[in-house]
Amino acid sequence: MRREEFFSFEIYEMIFSYIPNSDKATLSSCSQVANRFRDLLQKQIFKSIHFDYREQYADLNKRKSEKLLIALESTPKLAEYVKELKLEIAFNQYEPGSDAESKLTTAINATTNIMGHLSSLTTFSITSPSLSHDDMYSKPLQTAIKQLFMRNTKLTTVDLSGISKFAVAELQYLHSVNSLTLSSISNHQPLLPGENLSFPLDQDGLGCTPISLHLEGNGWIDAIFGTLKGEVKIRDIEGRSNDIYEYKCRVPYLSFKRLENLDISSIWFKVDDMNKLLSHVVGKRLQHLKCQAPMYACYQDDLAYPKLTTFPRLKTFSVCGLAEFQQGPRSEERPFTASHIPWITQVIKTLPHPGNVDMTTFADDEGPGLRFMRIVLGVYVFMRCSDQPSDAVKMLDFSPLIDSIKNIQQQYKHLRPVPCYMGLKIMLHKFHKDKHPRGHASDVGAESTGRYVPAIVSHRDIHEGLSQNPTLKNPSGPGPVWVQLLG
Repeated sequence: MRREEFFSFEIYEMIFSYIPNSDKATLSSCSQVANRFRDLLQKQIFKSIHFDYREQYADLNKRKSEKLLIALESTPKLAEYVKELKLEIAFNQYEPGSDAESKLTTAINATTNIMGHLSSLTTFSITSPSLSHDDMYSKPLQTAIKQLFMRNTKLTTVDLSGISKFAVAELQYLHSVNSLTLSSISNHQPLLPGENLSFPLDQDGLGCTPISLHLEGNGWIDAIFGTLKGEVKIRDIEGRSNDIYEYKCRVPYLSFKRLENLDISSIWFKVDDMNKLLSHVVGKRLQHLKCQAPMYACYQDDLAYPKLTTFPRLKTFSVCGLAEFQQGPRSEERPFTASHIPWITQVIKTLPHPGNVDMTTFADDEGPGLRFMRIVLGVYVFMRCSDQPSDAVKMLDFSPLIDSIKNIQQQYKHLRPVPCYMGLKIMLHKFHKDKHPRGHASDVGAESTGRYVPAIVSHRDIHEGLSQNPTLKNPSGPGPVWVQLLG
């Protein structure tokens, strides 16, 4: 009996599974040990393809893409093994017209050729540290992405956070997508080569109905509302004319009807826009919500806030914002303080609990779905010059926020504990009086003759202040509040 027959193929398969997909060299070497290992290891080698087009890796990945293209052209069945394609492009590192940009364009063109061979993808992503400028989201790339979406009908995860003004009409082909990330969209559909303006291919598209949606970036909220209503504007991709055709598609390209997880924590919404967006979500489906307190909610106490009782099956709620505390004198540069705590407190009060939802809609002993709360605050403390940092932190008043959290936890005491995580990134500033020309501190108008400068503070001092802060004491109750210092 030959040596390799002492072990079953399943044992070898298990051994090879411990080799990470990123270690292509080892996988390639193992694939050459025996013919029967080749197919197994080729599936592992080609399962996930990642191109990193940041400037320091551009040449390396250009060669990598050229080799992969040759492999796919010579052995077409390898394309069936590619399940994940990830592109990372740092557009901001390339000066327009530079040699580096020319290399990047060449590399992207090679990638679009690779995309033309793929039809078995389950994951596709284009990410970037900064949004691409319009030139990089070029006609060849747009065409390649559209055709890739049309061919790969089993895509379940798509991340387009690296593309600015992505044509949302292309989402109509993502019927099977469960997880979608968008950074910036446009409801202007480009008229690509070979398409006829008189017969748009997408008026009756099925649309994309993700279960999980992550929206990033600012300044395009009107486009998302237009998309949810099915509004489309077709324009010439070459930019030779303005809008040339408008219509309302029968089925919107993007719908929230299956949405269970919504992450809008990186968007500075206006209050009304946040409420408007949440109105498109099916109340009984949403389970996880991450958001950022609206930009103007830190200055006004009377702004509207979302009524989260609309989502009785909400399991986790996460919100981030800022809180300023004025302990020193006011100055011209600090005429008022801003805080999201009042707004967040009001929103927490609307979280679903046994006292504000219809309990008859739930199974026995199930009740509303809330399991966890997460609050992250950027805390800015403007302290007197003579104060010690630990004393300044000790005096911070978080009681309105803590009280609202405890009230929700109390409502759930007969069902389950609902813990809350509170992350605080604390930055202290000390007040310094302006010096009189003769070197003496000015005695006149302290509010207008001084300024606040960042204080050099150790984490130990801040930790000491937090541990002594009476409003952060965790009294006995149905759920804990965990406080962590960030940064």
